[in-house]
Amino acid sequence: MCNKIILISAFFDIGRENFKNSSRSVETYLNSFKNYYMYNYDMIVFIDDKYSNEFINLDPNKIIIPINREWLIKNLKSWQQLDQVINIMNSDSYKELVQNRITNGNPENIYPEYNVINHSKIDFIKYAIDNNLVNSNNFICWSDFGYFNSILHNNPSEFPQFELDLEKFNKNKLNFFLRNQINEEDSDIIYTLLNAPEIFTGCFWGGSIENLEILYHLYHECLDELYNMNVSDDDQHIYLRCYLKNPEIFNLTINSEKWFQVLLDFQLNFSDRLQFINFYSNQFINGKFAEIGVCYGVLSENILDNNNSCNLYCVDPYINYIDYEDSCNEIVGDELFNSVNTKLKNKFGERVNFIRSFSVEASLTIDNDFDLIYIDGNHKYLYVLDDLRAWYPKLKKGGILLLDDVVDELNMDRDENGDVFIKWNQWSSGKYGVLLALKKFTEELNIKFYRWKNQAFIRK
Repeated sequence: MCNKIILISAFFDIGRENFKNSSRSVETYLNSFKNYYMYNYDMIVFIDDKYSNEFINLDPNKIIIPINREWLIKNLKSWQQLDQVINIMNSDSYKELVQNRITNGNPENIYPEYNVINHSKIDFIKYAIDNNLVNSNNFICWSDFGYFNSILHNNPSEFPQFELDLEKFNKNKLNFFLRNQINEEDSDIIYTLLNAPEIFTGCFWGGSIENLEILYHLYHECLDELYNMNVSDDDQHIYLRCYLKNPEIFNLTINSEKWFQVLLDFQLNFSDRLQFINFYSNQFINGKFAEIGVCYGVLSENILDNNNSCNLYCVDPYINYIDYEDSCNEIVGDELFNSVNTKLKNKFGERVNFIRSFSVEASLTIDNDFDLIYIDGNHKYLYVLDDLRAWYPKLKKGGILLLDDVVDELNMDRDENGDVFIKWNQWSSGKYGVLLALKKFTEELNIKFYRWKNQAFIRK
């Protein structure tokens, strides 16, 4: 059964910036793809060797494979048919058939390499399968290299907050996304060629290895049928032909209002804070975790219960001090510390390590290489900023920093120290500057943070 998503993408420079009516330069594609590096996706990425050095070794979860024209011809069936496509698209009969589309500048009717690189998507996946770059429990998705530009317009406000949720896909089918319903006339190859109805989207799709192997053979069968008719078109036409031949292996999702935003519509969502935290803590085996601000130890116990291989450093001074303007300041002290320490030690033994100290001082006594750090201490702006500066460097690459109580929206009235006083009820209140500190810190390092309700996370 599939239990992990692997994304596959590719970019080869075919001179798109020189296409008629094109606005997509090489830099457009490269900058768009860099947005994927904000997310912890496992990826296999085939990149033109002129640009591959920009990505190699940037992220341990992404395999970068440099490619060039010789590599494509040697390894991909679609590129081995390039001369055939050139002959078709240069023929008088083809040009006469699609004359109006050529006049309109449609690249799929003008540029042979445009069609061939689109047909290569399934070939790149087949290469990854044949060369054991993926395994049987992977759910493999193709995603266009320029997805963040063409679908999300390189606008951070439109980017997904979280990664894809595998449970939202049909693991037993090929998952494809449609702009419009399939009609009876779409079975006519020439009708579809000339009218190019927006049906199948090629920007994102996927399935199990077993189904993708089926798709590979079906795709090339349909492609050869078009070539034998002296017809060439892009990949969306071929997906339609594949579906009409074998609809049983497809799971289709239709959204006619927008070009399908799979990364948004199929992303994770969470029912509560614990589910949010547990999702990220479960990504690490034998993880080294830290919780800044322990109080009653409820979250500590949940983390240790949920991930039974991790070790947790619990950092809290348990000291009443004047600059902790929070209702929790009234309950801390030796009695609470001894109670929580005893309970967690009795239950989890050496997996829990208490450090009774202020956060910044504690950070100076602990080695680096943390997998996950949860910050929930003094919520005032200057304290949160100090915590971020002290603990973020202690994360290993790929590690996660989570923050609680991101509740001080930027348009709230703040005091001279940047804090907002919030009274939740008659028993709970405090001063908060978490969001302001988070924005300041991430701007300093030019990194991104993401929010879910009153939680935030940064991946290093």
